[in-house]
Amino acid sequence: MKNFVKATLITTCVLLAAISSSAQQMPVFGSTPDPGADRVEVRFAIGTHPVTCRRFFLEVRREGKVLVEGDFSSGFKLSADGSKTSSSGQLDVRIGCGKYRWHFSEVPSRALSQGWWWVGTDHPPFQSEFEGPKFARCHDIRYMIVHPTNQEGFDYFQTTPNTLQDSPIACTGR
Repeated sequence: MKNFVKATLITTCVLLAAISSSAQQMPVFGSTPDPGADRVEVRFAIGTHPVTCRRFFLEVRREGKVLVEGDFSSGFKLSADGSKTSSSGQLDVRIGCGKYRWHFSEVPSRALSQGWWWVGTDHPPFQSEFEGPKFARCHDIRYMIVHPTNQEGFDYFQTTPNTLQDSPIACTGR
């Protein structure tokens, strides 16, 4: 009986370790914790693995004007008066966590809304967000999933090879 209990306990520990180290799961939107007033919380992943950093770098520009810039621990505060976060125009976003860097141009301005960003690079086989024939020929997808707390979210992505997002096939190269 002791050996059975011991084996069961070891199996349970192994299963819990496997579950906790498995792929980063995208949040179930709608149950995401509120990041706080006028805040955006940011999380990172490479492939199926979460990436952590003590501080991440962020630079957001619109028409060459810096809207947000600095090093942040887990998120950043939006301007209190909303002057920098209007919903017009497109954003140029540069973000880095540890040795990883991303650059997204032409991001809709509504990304600067209270909520969550999930930033990363995915490789085949892709997570469910990027499955299907549209992405079958992609080498990788650099993405920024934006989920505001008070409006509809969106996915912004860039593929390798580079192609237009509106194409029925995202990656048309080799």
